[in-house]
Amino acid sequence: MPYKDPEKKKEYMKQYNNSYRMENLHSFSVSQWKFQGIKLRPNEDWTSVYLFYITCEECEKCNIKLIEGCYSNSRTLDHDHETGFIRNVLCRACNIKRG
Repeated sequence: MPYKDPEKKKEYMKQYNNSYRMENLHSFSVSQWKFQGIKLRPNEDWTSVYLFYITCEECEKCNIKLIEGCYSNSRTLDHDHETGFIRNVLCRACNIKRG
């Protein structure tokens, strides 16, 4: 990566850091879900679940817009506590109400 042009180097590092951050965020999220006891059905895989989770823009129960960094409107991967299987993506408030 020996860029002589500082702008090219800066752009490369920006892309690298974004991809590195997203890769770590994916791994961290999956680790947390596994720790919580969330299980996959036979037709599911962690990458697909993660992509669905990060692209979900509205709570599937109340339709409020999900906003990162906003505690009550942040996304939560809802799961059945008895079976461990994923139900859907909800805002934190709806997830707490559902239990």
